[in-house]
Amino acid sequence: MSISDELDEYVPVPFHRPLCLMVKQPQKNTRKEAASTQSPSSSNFGSFIGDFPILSSMTCVLRKAERHQLSSLNTLFGTSERDRQYLDYSKAELVQFHVLTQYRYILDNTPFIKDLSGDIKNSLFQSAMLLLGSHPSNRRMYIRSNAYFDLDLSKIIAHLDTNKKVTPFKKQKEDLSVIGRELLEALQYTKTFVCPSAAEALRTNEDLTALILFAVIHSSQHIEQSTELMSSMTALKLVFKELHRYDNTYQRHASHWGQLVLLLSPLITAASKFGNYFSTAQMFFNGTIFARVQGDGHLDNCYVKDTEVQYRDDSD
Repeated sequence: MSISDELDEYVPVPFHRPLCLMVKQPQKNTRKEAASTQSPSSSNFGSFIGDFPILSSMTCVLRKAERHQLSSLNTLFGTSERDRQYLDYSKAELVQFHVLTQYRYILDNTPFIKDLSGDIKNSLFQSAMLLLGSHPSNRRMYIRSNAYFDLDLSKIIAHLDTNKKVTPFKKQKEDLSVIGRELLEALQYTKTFVCPSAAEALRTNEDLTALILFAVIHSSQHIEQSTELMSSMTALKLVFKELHRYDNTYQRHASHWGQLVLLLSPLITAASKFGNYFSTAQMFFNGTIFARVQGDGHLDNCYVKDTEVQYRDDSD
């Protein structure tokens, strides 16, 4: 069964982005700001589709993904919570898997990408997954609306210590300290550099759509090139012309798309830091979600099964 088929089987519920990808809503009712955050209304969406075929198609894919949340948000999980609400390693893996599944669905339905062969799409997802899934408060880093890490090394180590899948190497506190510092560094960087830029740059669904397309185009440069891939990327890059027309149509300053391109830089750095963490964790733990996807670029072998994990609070 494909990711698309699986998503269609879930009951539609509100989708919550990581904080670094939250769309900023207008704070003032000034004419200038209203124009900068304007999106096509339902009454003129038909015209929008004709004028911006790539943006409109991707926006529809994004909205469909938003209607399918893969975990219940009835319970808050975190490294300061207790008992069933404690964010242990297995719950964190489930959250990571849900994020990857959503982005795989988006990638599989991206214009020009969706018609590529399975092997090329898997390679592209391998290249893009850390960039797409680099999760962006106080001393907490929310990786989902209902799941957070405390930016505290002792609590990061306690979280890692709940991982039951260890290699033959003895799991010692000093080992977990090394891994914990890398995870903490990645979380702190994202909170400090990615979140503020994202809050300013991501104002509409079209902004998030454009950022995802930028990430896919960037990631395509780091996998084996083929005529099929290069042809698809050439067609996908037509989105840059659509963005220029979008600026003129909705009276947005052209520099706004520059903000999105600039946002890629800290996202790439954050992805690199998370990649370092997962590489180190791979040496001590018997696999990670990202390591399993990096094996073949496919999610079918990455399902996390843990009967103790409950995302819905049934205590009521």
